[in-house]
Formats: sequence, C-alpha cells, structure tokens
Amino acid sequence: MTGTAGRDGREPVGTALCVACEEYADERSFPRLTGTVAQMEGIAGLLEGLGITTRVVGGGNPSRAAFDGALTAWSEGWRETGAAKPAIIVWSGHGVLIDDEPRLALCDLDADASVDVEQVTRDARALGRGVSAETLVDEAVASGADQILVIIDACHAEDAVGRALEKTLRRWAAASTPPGRATWFGIMASCRRNETSDGGPLLTALTEVLRSGPATTEYRSAWSAHNALVNGPDLLAALGERGRGEGRTPVHAALGTGRPVFPNPCHVPGAPARLVEQLVLAARGAGHQEEGRFFTGRKEVLGRIVAWLEAGGAGLFLVTGAAGCGKSAVLGRIATLSDPVRREETEAHGG
Repeated sequence: MTGTAGRDGREPVGTALCVACEEYADERSFPRLTGTVAQMEGIAGLLEGLGITTRVVGGGNPSRAAFDGALTAWSEGWRETGAAKPAIIVWSGHGVLIDDEPRLALCDLDADASVDVEQVTRDARALGRGVSAETLVDEAVASGADQILVIIDACHAEDAVGRALEKTLRRWAAASTPPGRATWFGIMASCRRNETSDGGPLLTALTEVLRSGPATTEYRSAWSAHNALVNGPDLLAALGERGRGEGRTPVHAALGTGRPVFPNPCHVPGAPARLVEQLVLAARGAGHQEEGRFFTGRKEVLGRIVAWLEAGGAGLFLVTGAAGCGKSAVLGRIATLSDPVRREETEAHGG
C-alpha cells in the first residue's frame, strides 16, 4: 500500500515502511502467524489516513531480496528529498536469539530439507540470513530523517533496543544536524528477551494508538483535540501503556530531542476549547465528587481581571495569594464564563 496525501488531501507528513511476515518456508521452525499481514495492512491504512505515506513490503510475506530492495529505496528516497519529516519502520514476525544476538526472520528463511536437520544448522542460517535490528536502524538514520520511530513486534526482541541505540549513537557521532533542526530516535520492542510475542500485541497497541491515542480518560494536553501533532516521547509512552499484557513487557528507549511531528489521531480541526476539570470544579466552589454550585463573592478581583482582558493589551496578568485563598476558583470562574457552553450551564443554575 502506498499513498501521496493524507485524509485532508495535504502533502505527506512522513513515510513509513512496514514489514509483515506471516508464512515461512521453514514451517517447522517458524509456525504461521495467522492474521499478521491483515493486521499490518490495517495499520498502513491508519497511517495513510493520518497523512503518512506507507508501504507494506511486498504486500506482506516478503523475501530477503524484496526487503533489502524496499529498505534501500525507502532510505534513499529520504536522502533525495532532505525533508525534516518523521520516518517510521514497523516490523512484525518471528524473532530468534542466536548467541545472544536477536535476528528477525524473513519469510524465505528456510532450514535444510532434511527432517533430521540439527538446530545449529538452522541457527547458522538464521544468523546469516536473518535481519538484525542494526540493519533497520542503519538505513533509518542514514536516510537523514530528523525524527525516527522503529517498532519491532517479535519474540525475544528486547536486545534489539540496546543494539539500536548503540548504532544510532555511532551514526550521529559522525554527522551534524542542520541549524534549527533536532534529531530524535525512538524504538520499542514488544517483549523482553525471555518472553514470546504471541498474536502481535504491539501491533494491536499501535492500531489503538493510531486510532484513538493513549488508553486513558484523563486529560493530556499533548493529545488534545487542538494539537495536530504529538512528539515521539508521547507516542512511545502511549504505545507502552497499551502494549502491556500478561507474560510480556514492552521495552522502549529513545535518544535526542522529540519534536511534535507525528500526526495526532485525536486532533479535531476547529474543536471548541476544553477546560481542565480542576478549574471547572473550582469555579463551582465544589470539591471532587461534590454536587452543587457554591461560588460567591470575589467581585473586585474578577472585575480587575475582566477589565484587563477587555483592554486587550500585551503582557501577563499575575494572580497571587496564599494557599487555599481561592486562586483556582477565580481563574476557573473566568475560564468557565469565557466558554459559551460552560457559561450557559452556569447561568442556568443561577450563577
């Protein structure tokens, strides 16, 4: 799947390369991961809808040759454009540990045809033909993209995180960032080295984040309906929250300075202002879980604030006072009466 514009017809805000391995030539060593390709295609659709040009390598189940060609073309494409847009790599498939080195298995990684093939033979082939995390990171960093996110949903993937950070640091040490730009690299693996990743849990978490943001009903300013973009650290945190499950622990790490460049699925153009609930309660003079409206007085300070706002001058209006004197109540009152919906509610209750 590829695309050239997002849901609003805008220019792409970034690119993503997706690798999904569901069926393997060596079925004995690597059982089928049913649904992996369909799951990745769903993620590609969500990324496209957010304005990120996305490619699922080979349409799913790629060979080593298809993967190498797609990865190189993706990286070189970034170098040609020089765009300071986010770059994303998503991998899902079997992973193996060989001499404490993680390897990601591609679909044409097969074992000897003999039924009695020894494990050492399979390991040797996997070590030589499997994909290392450093390979993904090398091309991603070499692309020149400023903000990079790598997601690996595979068994025993934890060690890929440390190796990826080492590779990134070595590459950054030999390069310089243009003025006004900042680099960030983030990586998340679906589980620790002694855990398995059954059923694509991290892809499920990614799907949920791309669809509706973090798994919380609490207000988070980064994911506000007013923000078109979120930064990498916020995205990693949301993934970590949704990716936890019994028997597996997502592992993530990051380097550099995260800038808001990743599309926010919670963004609603023209959305009305949302007030922090704490201020709404304070404006009513009510505590947590209390009903009723008890705010009274404060006319002088409210009048001074309103007069300053109406003057429309530049500067800062500072409200100070001892703890518990009602600063939040005053500011909450100003905020709620400035919001048409909250003001109507207040007036309806005689406020």
